[in-house]
Amino acid sequence: MTEDRVLEKITDEQFENLTADFESEKAKLKEVITTYETAKSDFEKSKQDITKFIRIVDKYTEITELNYEILHEFIDRINIFETDKETKTRKIEIIYNFIGAVTPTAPVKVISAAKWSRTAITIIA
Repeated sequence: MTEDRVLEKITDEQFENLTADFESEKAKLKEVITTYETAKSDFEKSKQDITKFIRIVDKYTEITELNYEILHEFIDRINIFETDKETKTRKIEIIYNFIGAVTPTAPVKVISAAKWSRTAITIIA
């Protein structure tokens, strides 16, 4: 392109337009690269977190009793939301260590024997 300008095969105006287009495309490509690098970094972190969670799962494949230590290795926190006045239910969200919240693949049915008793949660298959 510079040679063409020197040899006067293109005008100064054409050269400036081509240069501006090139710079614009270069800036867009830098943005795309930054976006992909961020996505790659996020993916790598997710991959590491999933690997950590799998290690915990492997460690406890045959547990017979859920205790404090096991619970805290798996669960970061449990969010309990306000009661829905119409359905008299409330949303419970479990945030697991390393992987975050997991949405159940099957509907969850809550069974309660009495108003103040413990509540059992069963997954309907």
